[in-house]
Amino acid sequence: MIKTLREFFTEVASISYDSSDYGMIAQIRSQFRTNEINGFANAFIPGAEILKDGKNGAPVAMKGKADDNKGTSGDVEIDFHGFQLFDYSDIKGDWMVVTFPNLESLEKHLLSEAGALNIYSSDMIVFEDGVYKPFQIMFNGDHDTVIPIDPDAFDTPLDIPAMQGRIWVRWMDPKELEPLTDEEVEEYRRSIGR
Repeated sequence: MIKTLREFFTEVASISYDSSDYGMIAQIRSQFRTNEINGFANAFIPGAEILKDGKNGAPVAMKGKADDNKGTSGDVEIDFHGFQLFDYSDIKGDWMVVTFPNLESLEKHLLSEAGALNIYSSDMIVFEDGVYKPFQIMFNGDHDTVIPIDPDAFDTPLDIPAMQGRIWVRWMDPKELEPLTDEEVEEYRRSIGR
């Protein structure tokens, strides 16, 4: 799928904003959403360094720094195919987009010490053929308990090597991220205590 750099960063900003922990109610957040998303894209595009644009079957590879300026334009086209990982660390503002040859190698990276549970990584967003592919890292606990791990809930690094064999990637349907309808909320309320 071919996207301009502006389209890509607008989508990344939308995903990041919509899954953020701002803690504001949706109506208040929606007042600022467009400005925040445009501000994010405008901060990332000029500092982008396109190492490989994905054209002619090449993998996509980009890196950059927020609020840097390498003179890159939002009109540059990138051909997204295969599995891309957007990895952003807001400590220094560095980000990168890399292509993985297959789903297995992507999952291995997501579960590694440099992966999605890394306390220093702010956002890891996966795309397959240019389409957002949401995921959760799941933990197999004791007594057949399976829970998602939110790395934002921890103040110190997790012992990721010790967790190997108990963590796995759960690929989500994007519809799971949509807000519940009033009817779904009401049906849930009626089901409590049955």
